Amino acid sequence: MLHDRPFDAEDHDIKVMGAYQGIFLMRLRELCDRVEAGRPQRFKVEFDAAKVLSCDLKDGYYLVFLVDRTANEGLAWHQLERCREKLIEEM
Repeated sequence: MLHDRPFDAEDHDIKVMGAYQGIFLMRLRELCDRVEAGRPQRFKVEFDAAKVLSCDLKDGYYLVFLVDRTANEGLAWHQLERCREKLIEEM
């Protein structure tokens, strides 16, 4: 439902945002490999109305969590990590 979203966006817009997070994560992995920094675990992109939290799963998969900019970020990361652990168990 549109009113549950942190900003006015259509399903297509959200899918595009998720795809871009995948591109960002791929580039971040490449950068970390180049400087031998290890594998990135998570990252965040902030907008005026929302935060986009992303984390790596495995085998090229990733998880994206879109929250309102006023959301409790610590709680959001905690929930994302719980979801990540469950998904990895099922993979």
